[in-house]
Amino acid sequence: MSDKVKGDLLIDYVEEILPLNIKNGIDIGLRDDFSYHSSAQCYFLKDRSNGFVNFQDRPQCILNLGIYKQVERFAFSDNFIKNFINIMYMRLIYDMLGNRAMNEHIAPAINKLKSNEKNIEKVFDFTGRIGSFWNKSNIVVINLCNVNTDMKKLIPLLLTNKLYREYKKRRESNSYLNIIVDEAHNILSYQSTRESESWKDYRLEVFEEIIKEGRKFGVFMTIASQRPSDISSTIISQLHNYFIHRLMNEKDIQQVNNTISYLDKVSVESLPILSTGVCVLAGQLAEMPIIVQIDRIEDKNKPQNETINLIEAWGK
Repeated sequence: MSDKVKGDLLIDYVEEILPLNIKNGIDIGLRDDFSYHSSAQCYFLKDRSNGFVNFQDRPQCILNLGIYKQVERFAFSDNFIKNFINIMYMRLIYDMLGNRAMNEHIAPAINKLKSNEKNIEKVFDFTGRIGSFWNKSNIVVINLCNVNTDMKKLIPLLLTNKLYREYKKRRESNSYLNIIVDEAHNILSYQSTRESESWKDYRLEVFEEIIKEGRKFGVFMTIASQRPSDISSTIISQLHNYFIHRLMNEKDIQQVNNTISYLDKVSVESLPILSTGVCVLAGQLAEMPIIVQIDRIEDKNKPQNETINLIEAWGK
């Protein structure tokens, strides 16, 4: 290996794969017993008795290296992400040795996955003990209350993309899938400073494809949001039916007026003054926009989302 920078980089990747080399409770690393010879442009064994030992002249010395012995201690874990990262590092090492890949193109993708590894471990189970996704049920509820903002965008993208691809392959006439996205402004937002432009575009393109073409494969989408102005206008404009409750924000009202062709001027002007439980129904369900009253949900099924009465709380 005449390129020391490249050689050290590949050894770094090997260290990422292999277990720590612990001696006396201290990690001594995997390159304690060999180094690089700048004049000879190769790696050599650190042997005080024999001096400079070239591995090309005495390849059997490699068997005694700490980095070689650590390979025997390597074992795949139960964590799918860790195993996948190790395989990616191995593939990168082989491709770089064969000049088939550029490190600066592949390494950032691995680092991106590593940075999200702990977040993914918290929400995904890779042991296989849970069973199938549906678990013999027709409805699956995925609660994202306790995940961070990054995972609120990533998890819906992964699950939606996987389920949609499965239904595209099946194309069964007697089976359909309805994906319901609550608090959609957190998931389908076009404004995002926490992800790159290319990743944001891909996230939106997946949901936009379902809105535009999903019905051909039996896949439909229902979205609910209090901030329609934060959602991609392409997604809002492709919806077939709308239940529009009271909107006070001028930006939200303007977004609804610009993207929903089913609304008339009177309906738009009534949005800020609608009573609780009253909404404007527009779309293919009705020939013209109509105002409807939604019945209150029964107390036994009602979620804990009531606004706290501060005056009553302070009085106590």
